Amino acid sequence: MIKKSLFGWGGAALEYERPGSDLPVMETIPVSENITLLIKSEGKSSGAQTLSIGDSVKTGQRLFLRQGAQEYAISTVTGTVASIQMVKDDLGRDFSQVGITVASSEELDSEFAELSKTPSLEMARGYLRHIPGAPSLDGFSNDDAPIDTIVINGVPGDLGLMTSQFFTDAALGDIKKGVDILKEITGVSRFILVAPQNFVQSHGSIGGEMKVVAPVYPEGHPSLIMKNILNIEVPAGESFASAGVAFFSVEAVASIGSAFASGRIPTGKILTFVDKRGVKRLVQAKIGTPIGDIIKKYDGEINENDILIMGGPMTGSAVYSETFPVKPDTDGLMIRDEKEIHYYSDYACVNCGECVRACPANVPVNMLVRFLEAGKYQEAADSYDLMSCVECGLCSFVCVSRMPVYQYIRLGKCELLRMSEAEA
Repeated sequence: MIKKSLFGWGGAALEYERPGSDLPVMETIPVSENITLLIKSEGKSSGAQTLSIGDSVKTGQRLFLRQGAQEYAISTVTGTVASIQMVKDDLGRDFSQVGITVASSEELDSEFAELSKTPSLEMARGYLRHIPGAPSLDGFSNDDAPIDTIVINGVPGDLGLMTSQFFTDAALGDIKKGVDILKEITGVSRFILVAPQNFVQSHGSIGGEMKVVAPVYPEGHPSLIMKNILNIEVPAGESFASAGVAFFSVEAVASIGSAFASGRIPTGKILTFVDKRGVKRLVQAKIGTPIGDIIKKYDGEINENDILIMGGPMTGSAVYSETFPVKPDTDGLMIRDEKEIHYYSDYACVNCGECVRACPANVPVNMLVRFLEAGKYQEAADSYDLMSCVECGLCSFVCVSRMPVYQYIRLGKCELLRMSEAEA
């Protein structure tokens, strides 16, 4: 991958927003009457069902659908299971959707509080996978490729999002505690906090190195941090863990620190909400809160043809229902009025080359998209660098034909993974 101007040689670049003192005060969304949690499907399971409609659940309790299952959700409220049904995400992946009717009083599950007194990697993996920031601890079990560096990414994942800025400004104590816990349970000693140059103020010491990236999107993408900060180029299709590096968001590290400091699993997700007028708010909502509850608090009525977007303007995904829940990794929520929507088209590529010039990974996007349109995913990976794409969304942003290039790429990668799992 190479570093170059995002809009061709000498072209204008998109910069991360400079919030500084303009960072809004965080607002808390009231707990909804109903919470929805998603559990990733593990395929067919022979284990007996362990969660049923009518079951009572406590705040912080792990919810498994069947005995012996590996996938779980953390109940963010106290209440009663009202529904369990299968759903698909925007790429057709299966999830179990668990609806919980919230009780009038809260009861905390005590299991984590006891176990947190003696931190371990296995315990953290078994309880903290779905806390705010969605930290992944799976890569630390590979003795053949041990992880020796943890990068705490303080760069927003998309333009206009303020979650990272909030934590680097307001939660240094939790971040430092999270670093101490990660050092203890993983044995890793090298920690690097990465932040945009314009975000760096007085972060103090977190027990690691401090690195800055240019405030230009998508310089904070993990693949570009690997190349430009760590001087490591990861081969296409390989994981960062294979190069000995693990990435955590600042929110994930702060959540880990908060969990062990308090003995309580964090349940509130901080995200940026952008209403129809473009007004931004920093809000905290329980994981599982229906996005419609947030929108109606600030925007009022949702029109039938409005578009609801989870994430940011470059890489966000439209969702089909206002009942869709806030997830552990939801950093942004946007609503676009039906009158201001610019739809994608099915126009053919005009081969202008703008996507190629914008691509920070030097992928021949104009050729790649032709194979993806035709469903030739393996050929796209073998001949046109599909797996080298860092999924920044710039190709769709600059496309003069308004093709959904980024969506084609996400679908292609998902289909390749599905094919690989089927073969295995």
